[in-house]
Amino acid sequence: MGLSRKKITKKHWKELTHPDDLQESIDSVKTVTDQPNKINHSLEKRYITGYGTTIYCRITSTALKNEKGEILYWVHQLTDITQRKQALSHIKKGLEFIQRIKEKNGD
Repeated sequence: MGLSRKKITKKHWKELTHPDDLQESIDSVKTVTDQPNKINHSLEKRYITGYGTTIYCRITSTALKNEKGEILYWVHQLTDITQRKQALSHIKKGLEFIQRIKEKNGD
């Protein structure tokens, strides 16, 4: 993420989340905090790195709750999926290009 462990642990996850993905992230966390029986959530989202660039991650978060359903702590697993997202974008552009050629040729 382009930040030292010390710096990243001082930041709130909302500060690292891409602004366009913030509301979806908040809503996803809220499903776990508002429902005593729900303990995890997953989503794909963007983060802003310490270098100012954007990376895509798949995040799975699990809340460890006590018998009252209160969250004791969270466990998060992040997987960098930036290359996969970039590859899918290239494939999509290629397919759109082929479709334009086919339309131009009357296919």
